[in-house]
Amino acid sequence: MLDMLNAAKTPMKEIGRAVLTMPVFTSEITLEEVKMAMENVSTQDVNNWLGLNIGDTLFAKRKRAYNSINKNTKSPVIKLQLKIE
Repeated sequence: MLDMLNAAKTPMKEIGRAVLTMPVFTSEITLEEVKMAMENVSTQDVNNWLGLNIGDTLFAKRKRAYNSINKNTKSPVIKLQLKIE
């Protein structure tokens, strides 16, 4: 629940992966259900579902775009050389 509360305070308000926590707040989930899910659903299954149903976050899209622009350019950091006499 903490993630959902903090998500509301961020400048990039997206549900993203937090969508997977919604059943916790809307229904009763038993330990047996959690155990069965953990034993039968792989991380890769979850990542595939997220990719198909949620897609990339806005942050991931921005990061990918920024990296593609700066891929073949020099670092934006300007190095200053000082002469000391």
